[in-house]
Amino acid sequence: MLLAVGALGTLVMGLSGLRGGRSARVSRGRGRARGRARGKSRSKARGQTDSTSPLDVLMGLLSPLALFSLCMGAGAAGMITGRWWGAALGGIAFWKLVIEPLQELLLRFASEPATNLEGARATEATVQSRFNAAGQGMVSLTVDGQLRRVLAQLAEGDPSAIKIGEKVVVVEVDTKHNTCRVASL
Repeated sequence: MLLAVGALGTLVMGLSGLRGGRSARVSRGRGRARGRARGKSRSKARGQTDSTSPLDVLMGLLSPLALFSLCMGAGAAGMITGRWWGAALGGIAFWKLVIEPLQELLLRFASEPATNLEGARATEATVQSRFNAAGQGMVSLTVDGQLRRVLAQLAEGDPSAIKIGEKVVVVEVDTKHNTCRVASL
């Protein structure tokens, strides 16, 4: 029964993923999984040890892929050994020896998520033009590794006191109008 549930669940998940039918909840979970996997590989590359808590391991086992894989491995091993402890060890072995390395291999191809102007909140920007009497001027800031020029509204202070080349901080971002509010440092 475990083998059938695991195989059927994995098959349904795979087919729904191929047609692009993911809910928002599942896709947010995948982003966290990528971040964790990427963080592990980076820390190993720096020579740091991988310190995952038992709670992290338990939360990782609550994903549908983990549950169906454990069921499939336990079902196959249970049929072979005929013992409950053999099924339990087989499920864990299938997860650790087959699914986890395959998942790590696939996650190597995941890229860093792109950031947009909204991610520039609380970052430094450089004044590119004088601010007019209404408190509007151009600033440049780095978003996702690219230098962008954005219309900025001065949040407080005298617009004539802001000089070209001065550093300001982005206080608020309006992505709808591609503008931001800035304040002096």
